[in-house]
Amino acid sequence: MDLLKVIHCSNTAELKSILHLNSAYLHHKSGEARVTRDVDMVNKDMAAMGSNQFASKSTTLIHIATGQHAEPKVIENLINTREIGMKVLSDSIDSDNGITAKVKLQTFHTQNAKPTKTKGQTAPLGKSDEVVTLLRMTQIIASG
Repeated sequence: MDLLKVIHCSNTAELKSILHLNSAYLHHKSGEARVTRDVDMVNKDMAAMGSNQFASKSTTLIHIATGQHAEPKVIENLINTREIGMKVLSDSIDSDNGITAKVKLQTFHTQNAKPTKTKGQTAPLGKSDEVVTLLRMTQIIASG
């Protein structure tokens, strides 16, 4: 922890030196307001670098881009990916056919996926039953 403070102090001193904040020389000639704003921005940046933005008291996995929490099945799959893969590989080696089974792991993407609707059986060429019946009746009448 002391090493972190030393590095932080060293970085702060170096940054202030680069921006000429310790001297009477203004690093921008646009005036006192610009210098004050830049000093505030540097101080905010240094404060942000000193804190851990990823610290969390949560015990679940969190998607870093969306902030979404993982479901228990997703957590199990993501944490045990290697073991799941090694098990499938060893099953493939032990079996006679030598085919490796595909494993569909649960991820954040599959957690959000909506179930797809299955289509019922359709008539040939996508025609409804009524249309097919009418066509057959027309063919029967036309043939005599």
